[in-house]
Amino acid sequence: MKKYVGLLLLIFGVAGSSAVTAADEAESYDSYIVKYKPDAVRMFSADEKPIEFAENLYVVDAENIDNLIGDPNIEYIEPDYDVELFGCPDDEYYDKQWGLKSWGYNNIFETSNQGKGARVGIIDSGVYTSHPDLESISGDSYNIISSENSCEDTYGHGTFVAGIIGAATNNSTGISGIAPEAEIVMIKCFSGKTTKVSYVISAINYAAELDLDVLNMSFGLSFSNTSSSNSLALQEAVNNLADSGTIIVAAVGNSSSSTLYYPAAYDNVIGVGSIGSDFTIASSSQKNESVFVTAPGENIYGLWSPDTNEGTYYNESSGTSFAAPYVTGLIALAKAYDETIDFDSACELLKNSVKDLGDEGYDTTYGWGAVNPKVFCDNLYGGTKVFVTQPICITDDNGYGITCSQIAVNNSGKNLNFYYALYENSRFTEVKSCELSDETYIEFENEISDDTLIKCFIWDSLNSIIPYFDCVVIN
Repeated sequence: MKKYVGLLLLIFGVAGSSAVTAADEAESYDSYIVKYKPDAVRMFSADEKPIEFAENLYVVDAENIDNLIGDPNIEYIEPDYDVELFGCPDDEYYDKQWGLKSWGYNNIFETSNQGKGARVGIIDSGVYTSHPDLESISGDSYNIISSENSCEDTYGHGTFVAGIIGAATNNSTGISGIAPEAEIVMIKCFSGKTTKVSYVISAINYAAELDLDVLNMSFGLSFSNTSSSNSLALQEAVNNLADSGTIIVAAVGNSSSSTLYYPAAYDNVIGVGSIGSDFTIASSSQKNESVFVTAPGENIYGLWSPDTNEGTYYNESSGTSFAAPYVTGLIALAKAYDETIDFDSACELLKNSVKDLGDEGYDTTYGWGAVNPKVFCDNLYGGTKVFVTQPICITDDNGYGITCSQIAVNNSGKNLNFYYALYENSRFTEVKSCELSDETYIEFENEISDDTLIKCFIWDSLNSIIPYFDCVVIN
């Protein structure tokens, strides 16, 4: 049996037919995916023991595939391809996190929107759940390849991806994630550099049951130098997930060519290429029509699993694998702020938030350009206006009085954590917070005088004045 660990090459595949027609090449694969027609009779012998990993989909060992060729009950047969993680770390890390510090990524921390409420799926090699810089790993995390259901990362790649999205912020430890309060659901289907596409399909099907806002896939499958151009089973799973409402983000690949990698090349997936700290395309990043946007992916400093690298909790690596989660993190922020954002509006938001670095308009090197997170946040929060009345005392029919302000926001459906400060004689007397809806009343704990005024609007600390909203005090 021959396995590919470099480019993922497809030897053959037949779409829309009942069976494989190139059985003489069966020795190139150790297993195959068999799709039966609905309500069809399954013609397996007792010793074949196929694995049904999704509805009407089976994994069959190569030595048994000849018995199924020509069966009219079969919709198609295709190899259980090897799928490869992109950009696997292999260098010693050093303290360098330009991907966050440059070009406005640090501006996203100036708002209180840190992704709370968003559910982010990651299909990868698992996650080091005891990492001191990860606090938001979901109990829905799942191991596709083992019945033990441990999602511990035995390779390091998944922990790195999870950290870019969700590493804890302002904890005096390690790095900052883009959406540190988002819930991370890790779906493990890799234990090393490669896995079978049937495991990936199972992982995608599991993701479709979880009501995820966005899913990150930093791996790919190529059909270069073959007579086939797709995995029908993989595309069906991706389509099903997209139809469920989950926004899908994937890395475009690192083979320094125009070869398409899937799932990034599917039309309902946002493909992400990689740029370096000089904001030029990474030499390894794919250049083809699957590139929708680009993001930082070279010399990225991130989390690591100490079980895989001599006790190291942090490492540095490069690749489109680590560009994709930058975009996934931004979409998580968008979904946390506005749950109505869907695939089309997310694409439009990204498209309008880029720096055009290549040919004017779209090109297959940079896509629409490199995502500028400050512009992304400006576009996301733009048009929101908060109105606040000065504190007043209201007395009910029983003579009970409360002091309160009325707060309103003009964009309904937005999830905002809003802070404001009271001043009295040029001194802070009380800081109030609330979750904004269309109209909110805030009751004050302390008595106020005529000199007490609402003076400013803040996020998270008294030193961080709100940068994105127009705030109007109604006197």
